Amino acid sequence: MENNKKKRKAIRQDFIKEIKNSLNRFLSIMFIVALGVAFFSGIRASQPDMKISADSFYDSSNLMDIRVLSTLGLTDEDVREISTVDGVEAVEPSYSVDVLLDSEEIEMVLKVMSETDHINQIRVLEGRLPQLTTECLVDERFLGTTGFNIGDSIHFASGTEDDLSESLKENTFTIVGVGSSSKYLSFNRGSSSIGNGKVNSFVVVPKDTFTMEAYTEIFITAKEAKGLISYTPEYDKTVEGVADNIEKIADRRKEARYQEVLEEPKKDLADAKEELAKSEREVNEKLADAEKKIEDAKIEIADGEEEIKKAWEELKSGKNEIETNKNNLTDKEKELKQGQNELNRAESDFNKGKKLFDEKKAEYEEGVKTLNTAYESWNTSMKTWKEKKEELDKSQRMVDKAKAELAAQKEQLEPYKDLYPDKWQEVLAGESALKEKQNELNGGKKQLEDGKSELDAGKEELDKQQKTLKEAGKVLSKEEQKLLAGEKTLAENRRKITEGLNQIEAGWKELRNGEKEIRKSESLLLEKEAELQDGKSTLEDKIKEYEEGKETAAREIEDAKKEIADGEEKLSKIEFPKWFVLDRNSIQTYVEYGQDSERIGNIGKVFPAIFFLVAALVSLTTMTRMVEEQRTQIGTYKALGYKNAAIAGKYILYAFLASILGSLLGVLIGEQLLPKVIIKAYGILYQNIPEVITPYNMYFGMLSTIIAVLCTTMAAYLACYKELMETPAQLMRPAAPKAGKRVILERIPWIWKKLNFTTKSTIRNLLRYKKRFFMTVFGIGGCMALLLVGFGLKDSISAMSDIQYVDLWHQDSIITLKEKELDSDSDKGKNIYEFLQNDSNVEDFIKTSEKTVDAGYQNKEKSVTLIVPEDKEHIKSFIEFRDRKTYENYDLEEDGAIITEKLASLLEVKVGDTIDIKDGEVSSIQVKVSHIVENYMLNYIFMSPAVYRKLHVANPEYNSIYLKSLNKDAAYEENFASQVLNFSQVSSIMFTSYLQEQIHDMLKSLNIVVYVLIISAGLLAFIVLYNLNNININERKRELATLKVLGFQDMEVATYVYRENVILTAVGVLVGIFLGIILHRFVILTAEIDTIMFGRQMKGISYVFSGLLTFGFSGFVNYFMFYKLRKIDMVESLKSVE
Repeated sequence: MENNKKKRKAIRQDFIKEIKNSLNRFLSIMFIVALGVAFFSGIRASQPDMKISADSFYDSSNLMDIRVLSTLGLTDEDVREISTVDGVEAVEPSYSVDVLLDSEEIEMVLKVMSETDHINQIRVLEGRLPQLTTECLVDERFLGTTGFNIGDSIHFASGTEDDLSESLKENTFTIVGVGSSSKYLSFNRGSSSIGNGKVNSFVVVPKDTFTMEAYTEIFITAKEAKGLISYTPEYDKTVEGVADNIEKIADRRKEARYQEVLEEPKKDLADAKEELAKSEREVNEKLADAEKKIEDAKIEIADGEEEIKKAWEELKSGKNEIETNKNNLTDKEKELKQGQNELNRAESDFNKGKKLFDEKKAEYEEGVKTLNTAYESWNTSMKTWKEKKEELDKSQRMVDKAKAELAAQKEQLEPYKDLYPDKWQEVLAGESALKEKQNELNGGKKQLEDGKSELDAGKEELDKQQKTLKEAGKVLSKEEQKLLAGEKTLAENRRKITEGLNQIEAGWKELRNGEKEIRKSESLLLEKEAELQDGKSTLEDKIKEYEEGKETAAREIEDAKKEIADGEEKLSKIEFPKWFVLDRNSIQTYVEYGQDSERIGNIGKVFPAIFFLVAALVSLTTMTRMVEEQRTQIGTYKALGYKNAAIAGKYILYAFLASILGSLLGVLIGEQLLPKVIIKAYGILYQNIPEVITPYNMYFGMLSTIIAVLCTTMAAYLACYKELMETPAQLMRPAAPKAGKRVILERIPWIWKKLNFTTKSTIRNLLRYKKRFFMTVFGIGGCMALLLVGFGLKDSISAMSDIQYVDLWHQDSIITLKEKELDSDSDKGKNIYEFLQNDSNVEDFIKTSEKTVDAGYQNKEKSVTLIVPEDKEHIKSFIEFRDRKTYENYDLEEDGAIITEKLASLLEVKVGDTIDIKDGEVSSIQVKVSHIVENYMLNYIFMSPAVYRKLHVANPEYNSIYLKSLNKDAAYEENFASQVLNFSQVSSIMFTSYLQEQIHDMLKSLNIVVYVLIISAGLLAFIVLYNLNNININERKRELATLKVLGFQDMEVATYVYRENVILTAVGVLVGIFLGIILHRFVILTAEIDTIMFGRQMKGISYVFSGLLTFGFSGFVNYFMFYKLRKIDMVESLKSVE
């Protein structure tokens, strides 16, 4: 017994000493386990933490478990009946109505809800709840979108043909508070049948503000449901049971409501019929009396008309005689006036001719004057020429005389020129001067001759002009004689016409006297006729009054009959009401949040597997190496009588303690850090959750700890098992080295022979230590895969911007129009299109109809946006309809609609299937899916105008304008927006650049996720490489020491080892690419929400960054290993183990 205690004590001391001596090994196991446990428990705990955080918000606001809707509304009796149903804890009715924000700057669809006392309580963020019927509390998002503040007044409009007063007492409200509702965790506020089909925000008012006779819905909480966590099967089962109980009273309550709705209209119809019969009798009596009076008046008027007729015939005879004379005078007067007109024209022609003659005569006289002046000028020039000629002749004579004298001197001096050279030169110079003077005189003569020619030509021209003027003078004299004769003839004709007109005027005077007598007689007749006409008009008024009264009575009776018929028809069309008993799964954001938490859970099932698998392999390798190193010690223990269990317990406990400590560290850090990081990332979509609750989850903590402990302890057990099966004598001797084998490259001589010694050695070492090879490759591959997932997530999200708003959607902005202005013919309504057409920076635009509808297939239903362009061909300039894989382009067809790829995936439909489109609460249509196209942001259905008209039996209302701009500058967009929003027709404008900026902000928020993955990948790579390199160096100490003995320097030895690590890292990177693609695809498919489709491809630069980081981590480990290699002692390492 004492001996056993000593043995146990020795084992414990050896165990403690072993930890101290191999602290690096111990810590590597602990950290790899901590990493695996942190990821497993952290990611798996994120799912329940998300649910707990949401459930806490639901419970604090007492969110309804069930709500009941009816097509004919709900009554207080329905509330009382539901409150008695088994399992119902509390019941509260509510009113709600969708309205439009009546504002010049912006148009929004608002859901106005009545304030509740207990269920669906509003979380007040600022201000207070409304107390008066003119006060309201608004959604937090409303203030950020519209710019209103607490204290401002807002105005509502109906948005339908019904007056707003049928729903609300007031249409103007003062904002007194800001709040949020647990019904709306995300931006989605539901769909509406008014406006653009999408509810933008909610507004809370007191119940007394509503004027509705029936409740819109009834909220219900189930007993014991509050104590359960939302999204769990227990909660769903509890609520489902209560909902089934409520369904049992539905038929009885629907019948009661149906009869209640029909009772009052039936009574009103009976009263209307009785009143109609009474009115018909009174009208018939009054019409008969009026008809008799009209017949008597007709006879009296007929007699008066006969007397006046005879008097008119006599008057007509006298008027005819006067008319005949008048015609004769008129004809004569017409002839005279015609002659007078001809005379006027002749006088006009004469005056024109005389004027022309005077002008020509003046021109003639001016010509004579000009000619005389020209003659005088010619005479002066001729005189000047003669004077110059005389002067020139005189100069010539002098030159000739000088020439003769000089010739005589030359002749006398020539024999003596040598004796008198100076004299001879003077003679020659004089001769030269005379030649120049003669040349000058010749030039002057030539000029005189030219001048004479010009003067002769001028004289000839003047003579011609003189002759022409003389002929013109003769013609003017003849024309003057003709004008004098014509003037005399015109004066004679004017006298004759004047005498004729005087005679005509005398005749007209006689006729006027006769007409005066006729008019006097006619006046008397007209007075009598006017009296008769007055009587006749009075009769006609009576007849008209009679007819109008008769017609009005008939119309009123007909209207009353039609009103009764319409009432009967309307009454017959009142359908039997439908009840909808809905749980929280009818709230879209509730469902989406639950789905997102499930996605995180799914990711948590796969991601940590990498870490646990690596942890198991690292532990197995580490413990195997540890056992192999202590083979002699194990043999000694066995020889001393220690049992296998006690010996194995040391190593199992070693692994157990490392894994337990690593698990505790992983749980403590992972279950606090990762859930907060993940929920914060999802906070982009779910901003209304007030508090993130991250309690420690014992289940996932224990589960991850158990898995980690099993992985490491089983690895330790397997490492000990083989050694413990041998005898102490075998264990106390070194293990026989493995038989050397030829590597595969040695069997290819033409490659192997070309390799140097170092390369051959590296290849042999890589293939010799296969366990280390695969461990390193898998560890590096896991690191690469994690990095690819991190960078790939950013690529997938950035693809939403790069592809969605560059390759698929080409518009630069979307203008939303106000519904009330869509059919307006005002100038302002037209000017928005004229403005866009005249703006040089607007490249193109198209009108579209956009509304939010519900698309369904079988039991699935999703909220989507229906887009109908004005022109199905023109829309292709703005939106590219293409297949994501084949890039095939599609057109809008006349027998179906195009839907987006994400919507097709959610509804599980394919081309050729028929989907349901529901607009509002009740009405729905069916349409065939003609094509499925690539799209990343939101879900859309595209439909041609013809298909829309065919299905809806109405024209689409174009409430949006897609716009392409030539100028993409931010300053231009800001200025353009301010100009567009000045038009009364415009509700809002959204720029694509703003959406791209939002996605960029989303990428920033995901950076923390990427950083977590990079850090995790780095830790994984460091731990794996450090541990395996450590084992590698320890296993090869004798080999490396030998290299040092042979003269290798420290750096050369390190390079010898690093070369293997670089090759292993490269192979690991290639494996990691394959694993990363698979893992990235899984993560994006799991993490996608219903309204977003992530990109499926990773950018090439992501592969580069991931590879570089992986090589960086590997280099970092190699840096640490260098110091370990330097510490290898050549003497100690080469000592024999024995």
